[in-house]
Amino acid sequence: MIGVMVPSGSSIWDSRCNDSLPNYPQTCITNYCKTGEYMNNCNYLPLRNLSGVDLSNTDLHKANFRGDDLSGTNFSNADLTNANLSGADLTDADLTNANLSGASLSGANLSGANLSGANLSGASLYGANLSGADLTDADLTNVDLSNTVLYNAANIPFRNFDLQKKLNQYWYCLIGDYSGPNNPDCVKYDERHVVGISPTEITSYQIEKDSTLTIVYEDSDMSKKLEIFRDQKLHQHLWDMYTSITPPEILSELIYFVVYTDDYGGEVALVSRDTDNPLKFYLSVDPVDVGPSGIKLDKQFYVSTLIHENAHILSLNENQGDNKSLSEDDASTPETYKQQMKNAEYSCAPNYYNDLAGCMKESSYLNAFYQEFWAEIYHDFKWALEFDDYETFSEHNTEFYLKYQKYWLTVYSSENPDEDFAESFMAFVLKEKPSAPTFAEQKILFFYQYPELVEMRDFIRSSIATSEFCNNDNVWKDQKCRQPVPATPQQQPTPQQQPTPQQQPTPQQQPTPQQQPTPQQQPTPQQQPTPQQQPTPQQQSQQSENGGCLIATATYGSEMANEVQQLRELRDNQLLQTESGTAFIIAFNDIYYSFSPVIADYERENPYFKEAVKLAITPMISSLSLMQNAESESEVLSIGISVIMLNLGMYLGVPAIVIVGIRKINYID
Repeated sequence: MIGVMVPSGSSIWDSRCNDSLPNYPQTCITNYCKTGEYMNNCNYLPLRNLSGVDLSNTDLHKANFRGDDLSGTNFSNADLTNANLSGADLTDADLTNANLSGASLSGANLSGANLSGANLSGASLYGANLSGADLTDADLTNVDLSNTVLYNAANIPFRNFDLQKKLNQYWYCLIGDYSGPNNPDCVKYDERHVVGISPTEITSYQIEKDSTLTIVYEDSDMSKKLEIFRDQKLHQHLWDMYTSITPPEILSELIYFVVYTDDYGGEVALVSRDTDNPLKFYLSVDPVDVGPSGIKLDKQFYVSTLIHENAHILSLNENQGDNKSLSEDDASTPETYKQQMKNAEYSCAPNYYNDLAGCMKESSYLNAFYQEFWAEIYHDFKWALEFDDYETFSEHNTEFYLKYQKYWLTVYSSENPDEDFAESFMAFVLKEKPSAPTFAEQKILFFYQYPELVEMRDFIRSSIATSEFCNNDNVWKDQKCRQPVPATPQQQPTPQQQPTPQQQPTPQQQPTPQQQPTPQQQPTPQQQPTPQQQPTPQQQSQQSENGGCLIATATYGSEMANEVQQLRELRDNQLLQTESGTAFIIAFNDIYYSFSPVIADYERENPYFKEAVKLAITPMISSLSLMQNAESESEVLSIGISVIMLNLGMYLGVPAIVIVGIRKINYID
């Protein structure tokens, strides 16, 4: 019911406005609400039964419809400025071109309502249900859409204000700032989510060319406490969220997706170079951090972290540096690491040196960032691996952070130049372009000088907006949720219309490399790329397309198995160090990768076949240990030929002798 208040001297309402009038209540509103001294008194009318009523073109500003049944009511072109419609049932109501500025629609049911062209500026839709509503060309300036249900709502014209407000929530959720407005979508840190398990690789997936996932490893003996996190549907959802916000040029750099946990409160995600394909990367995510207790997915924290990780891929790929990284031996002790870094930095100067990507090119993103923001303070900085333990590093880093506090966008930014770049890129994507930047905000402006990065920013922001605001396969475009336009077939160009070489993408548009992991993010020693693992361009082409020791990995169950590592070390430490060995690997890969994926897949499907393959290849792998003594070109050739002859003898000669012997016995008999 619209309000029950009746102003003094208003007996007119009792005598003229009652349900005995023909066409009540339209008669009351038309005859008494909009005439003379009663112009603005509609909010006092004791009207009832308004469902399906035609109130089009009616002045209803400040009217009180709180909790009323207004389903199917026609409010087209009505003036509902500052009206109270909270909790009202407006199902299938017609609000076309209605003025609802400043109105309260909190908790209202607007499912199926037509709000096209409506003015909702400054209105509150907190907790309202807009499922299936049409908001074509509606004005939602400064509208409160918190907790609003938008399922299948069409053509929602969110403004940049709305998107930026949502992205600010992502930013504050990531940095753990809960002092602002309540954000129910951000899962606050809570130690009660700790599971109490040791680091566990739950499942590893190979990323196919069409971005689908294929299981290559699954822990069959993990703690029962992690059972809820081994759900492949959860893994697929985490992967889908990543692909939705990742530009294709970065996505193409990944070959593995790893679901791994070091328990709650550790690493949420990390990227690193793959040991078999050292110029490609794997992404590892922790479901215990992303979906604590398996209750609610922390979307804002997870997506923000993924943007950070993609910045590492962007800044450390093969195109950005010379890929002459430090080896495991170079980082065996803090003193060794410190000395090797000093030597490498001296050789690379004045450019920035990274211990995984090597000497950064002068035009690289990270080197430009380093020169502008780190060159003058780097002398006071120390890497975590220069210390015996991370706690000691943290003490030093705290002093470094405080000394140069104006430099940092987040506390984590002072960890090292790589993390500062990643945090700044994340701020570049999530935050508004600063108009009066602080010293630290100059780092946000740094990225705007690269058109390809601005385009990447727009892609990520639009992807987030699509997931937050759009439904029913709509996508965010031009500040609105719209139906995607099907691509029309392009006409085949004539020979004269062929693009010229100058039309090819510029180098700046090429994807970039992996993350420099922080001390907590350091991969295991087996995962550390060594200088010997840096392939030539020809090897890179082969490895990028194919993969690692597929049959051995499938046979022994893990890339970390001793037999697989033995093959990897033989390839990297002996064969790829000589011209003849390199030529052999290239020729071998052409043949090997033509059939190995099929065999590896069949091994995973058939345990008996897997055991048969293991029996067949174990002697060969043992014989290859002889190659560990080969250090020179001649030794690789001589020992290599000997090993080949030995294997030919084992796999062809011995069976042939046995067969001949059996035939002789049969002949004698």
